[in-house]
Amino acid sequence: MVENAATADPQLQQIRSYSRSAATADQKRQLLKTEQKRFQPRFKYIRNEKTFVPVAFQNDFSTLPLSLIYSYDDPNEQLDVLEKLFNKCLERHAPMKRVKVTRPPAPWLTTEDFQSLLAERDRLRKKAHTPHSTPNDWAAFRNIRNSIKIRVREATKNFVKKALSSNKSKEIWRVIHRILKPSPKPLRFDPDSLNEYFINTGHRVMGSTSDSTDDLLNYIDTLTTNNKEDGFRLRNVSRDEVYHVIKNLRSDCSTGPDKIPAKYIKLVADILAGPLTKIINGSIDLTMFPEAWKISRISPIPKNETPMKDEDLRPIAILPVLSKIYEKIVTIQMVHFLETNKILDERIVGYRKGHSTTTALLKIRDDIIRAMKEGELTLMVMADYSKAFDTVNFKTVLRKMHHLGFSNNFMKWTANYLSNRRQFVQIDDHQSKPAVTHFGVPQGSILEPIIFNIYVSDLKKSIMSRIQYADDTSLYSHCHVKNLPDCLYSISANLANLNAWSSQSNLALNPKKTEAMLFSTSQMASVHSLQSLGELDLSLNISGNTLKRVN
Repeated sequence: MVENAATADPQLQQIRSYSRSAATADQKRQLLKTEQKRFQPRFKYIRNEKTFVPVAFQNDFSTLPLSLIYSYDDPNEQLDVLEKLFNKCLERHAPMKRVKVTRPPAPWLTTEDFQSLLAERDRLRKKAHTPHSTPNDWAAFRNIRNSIKIRVREATKNFVKKALSSNKSKEIWRVIHRILKPSPKPLRFDPDSLNEYFINTGHRVMGSTSDSTDDLLNYIDTLTTNNKEDGFRLRNVSRDEVYHVIKNLRSDCSTGPDKIPAKYIKLVADILAGPLTKIINGSIDLTMFPEAWKISRISPIPKNETPMKDEDLRPIAILPVLSKIYEKIVTIQMVHFLETNKILDERIVGYRKGHSTTTALLKIRDDIIRAMKEGELTLMVMADYSKAFDTVNFKTVLRKMHHLGFSNNFMKWTANYLSNRRQFVQIDDHQSKPAVTHFGVPQGSILEPIIFNIYVSDLKKSIMSRIQYADDTSLYSHCHVKNLPDCLYSISANLANLNAWSSQSNLALNPKKTEAMLFSTSQMASVHSLQSLGELDLSLNISGNTLKRVN
């Protein structure tokens, strides 16, 4: 017979049972400590859409004096006027309000008919609890309550099924992390101290100093002028191009520091496209990026279930949605230049059309299988960097752009885009003071991936066979069993080159997370035992740190 005992006492550490007879003396006893993590309430600011009418908002927006924007020459002043007018209009139709969040997100329950059903349930519950309620009142309440439970289960099931059937892995993980597994506890960190920690990541990892905007511009002036016709420089854009980018914005992307959500921008795309084109083209002509668009709202995401230290949090930059329109326009032009002229190494597969983590893994798998068919082993090193995107050096970005044929004019634009950026940390309804960043590309920006691909583009001069996806680099070499020592020497040399290149590029290889692996067929499996027999040393190292070998 199985007997269970349960208690809500959190202090329970052990359980003892006393047998009444010898027959039960050998019973096995097991203590199972379980913890139901309850969602703890938190506060945040949202747009109140209870009385929001899209057509009314569009009509109101069409009456705004947007012509004021054309009376200014400075894009910063133009943008200031636009944001103030936009926010005042939004406040009239969907004002900001502070709300208490008591439950995790449940987007499958946000339909109007379901909300009406919940309101009816609450009405019947209130009626059933009155002193003069009847059995029929209670029956009506129970019926609608049970009906809602069934609908919730079905809605949840259908939502998860649809989400997990998506062919976009990014969307799947977003649903898993943010919706299906939300953090039950609000973060208990000081926003100001956390912001200081994030700001100093580049200096802490590399120990190097930053360059000011003037330093970067002076550096560009020392470079040979790249203003030939086939060099890259930004061109002005048409209103139709801006309108097309606006309409293709994701409606569910996070709202930036300007408090203007994407879905409202898309609603007035036809009206907004003209003034925004004026601001963007003015910025291109002046080789600058508006200051208000250089501010990031940092949302700290826990790396584990119980974050205790600053390093347990990952900073995610949330940028103004309007800035993403400008960045997208720049990205389209840069990608066209790089792909048309076949400038990037084909082994750089991150953030490129027709490439993904899947294509990277398939390329590695096919190379390994091809080697196996030819009777060869594959020795691979999977390199890992410490805070790669946070340690990107601005002057190094410009130097590499110069080598790839970008004009001095565009490099000045890039220097302005990267430098003098600010960020603040927001935890629920608390936020830090803004602070200036000195290193790195803003994670979460549209330009981040392409800038990093440019940053690692010259790695091909130092390394043999490799696959590069963002900051993940895999080195590998194929050889016959008898040539394994030569293969080991070759990959060791390339690993040393990778380490040297990383230091020159202000990137830090992480020996603790960089791993080595040997692939072979079952017929050649005996090779794997050579190390244990002492016949062959398969160890690899970075700066004296031996790499972990995995199977």
